[in-house]
Amino acid sequence: MTDAPATPNTGEVELVLGELERLHDRCERGIGLHSEITQDLAALDLRTHAALPEGTDAFHLYRSRMRGHTEYWEKTLNGYVSRRDCKNISRRIAVLREALVELGRVVPAKREPTGWARVDRGLDTAREKLAAAQYEEDYQGVGLLCREALISVAQAVYDPERHPATDGVSPSETDAHRILAAFIAAELADSSNEATRRHAKAALNLANDLTHKRTATFREAAMCAEAVTSTANLIAIVSGRRDIDPAKGA
Repeated sequence: MTDAPATPNTGEVELVLGELERLHDRCERGIGLHSEITQDLAALDLRTHAALPEGTDAFHLYRSRMRGHTEYWEKTLNGYVSRRDCKNISRRIAVLREALVELGRVVPAKREPTGWARVDRGLDTAREKLAAAQYEEDYQGVGLLCREALISVAQAVYDPERHPATDGVSPSETDAHRILAAFIAAELADSSNEATRRHAKAALNLANDLTHKRTATFREAAMCAEAVTSTANLIAIVSGRRDIDPAKGA
C-alpha cells in the first residue's frame, strides 16, 4: 500500500501569511530588535516549509522564487530592525501570495490601518478567521465580523447634525447602510456620489447576506472581506484620515 501524495496545507499557509504581515507591520514601525525579528522569521520559515511539502507545485514555485532572491541582513548599531529586514519579510509575503494563487485560494491583502482601532481589529480578525475557515458556519462568521466592522466605521464618522438621513428616517446606531449613505451624501455632494454610495451599500449587503446564507463558501467570504475592507478605507479617505499633514510632508 503506497502513501497518499503530499498536499499543501493551505490553511496553515494563510495563517503564516497573516503572521508575516503582522511581523512586517512591527518592522515598519521599528518595534522590536533585529534578533527578535529574525528569530520570528526563522520560525515562520519552518512552518512554511512544513505547509508546502516537497514535490507539490506550490513548493516548487516558492523555492524557485526564493532561490532567486538574495537576502541582505543589516544589523543596526542599536540592535533594532532595519529597512532591509522589512524588505526580506515583504519578499516572503509576495512569494507566499503567489503560492496561494497557485493553490486557487487567496485571502484579501491587509490594507493600511484606518486608524479606528475597533474597525482595524475587526477587519484583522475577519482575515484571520477566513484563513482558518473550513466549514459553512466559519464563512458565515466572517460575514458577521465584516458587518460589525462596517457598523463600527459608520459609528466612527456619523454626526447627526452634519449627516441628515437621505430618506428622512433617523438611523439606529447599527444601521450602517443608512448612516454611511447620509455621510457620503453630505461629504461628497456632487454627481460622483452615486457610485461611491453603491459601493458602500453593496459591501454591507454582501456581509449581511453571508451571515444568513447556509451555503456560504470561501469565495463569498473572501469577497465580503475585500468589499468591506475597501469600503472602510474609502470612508477613511473621505473623512480626511488619510490626508497628509503639510507640516510633516509626504
